[in-house]
Amino acid sequence: MISKRDLKDLANKRFLDAKALFSKRRYQGCLYLGGYTVELLLKFNICKIFKLANGFPESKNEFNGYKSKVKQQFINVTSIRDFKTHDLPKLLTYSGKEYDIKALALVEWDTIKTWNPEFRYKNQIIRKQNATNILSCIEKIKHILLS
Repeated sequence: MISKRDLKDLANKRFLDAKALFSKRRYQGCLYLGGYTVELLLKFNICKIFKLANGFPESKNEFNGYKSKVKQQFINVTSIRDFKTHDLPKLLTYSGKEYDIKALALVEWDTIKTWNPEFRYKNQIIRKQNATNILSCIEKIKHILLS
């Protein structure tokens, strides 16, 4: 189980890591870790909206422990395992922050919503201006997810 406190703390640390990589012109790594900032904060918000008091489940048993509670609260969740994903749009849907993000940061969301962990296998050149823009988008979304 990842506690809500740890999710928030890890998100802040991943964002600091992303900024440190940016300062060293390691733009691909910067954006890779920046995406985890958003993922962790979406999962933090899922814990809040679904009242997952012990935090975000990691194992099958932990997910099963929450299964009945979540189904009782929200009928549209087909499976608690829907939360075990890196798919940012799916996580946003369950986070309770979809309206806020789309109302206040739609352009920024459109910029980062396609992030996924498979990005680590890409070997592409990312220009400083592009990395600056994406990092700025992540920062704005981070602010909304923490409000």
